[in-house]
Amino acid sequence: MSKGLRLICCTGLNLMKSLVDNMNI
Repeated sequence: MSKGLRLICCTGLNLMKSLVDNMNI
């Protein structure tokens, strides 16, 4: 339906993953 929303969700997940990785280091 809305391509932008999907992109935002994907970007958000990647951001969270990066944050967690940085915290674990």
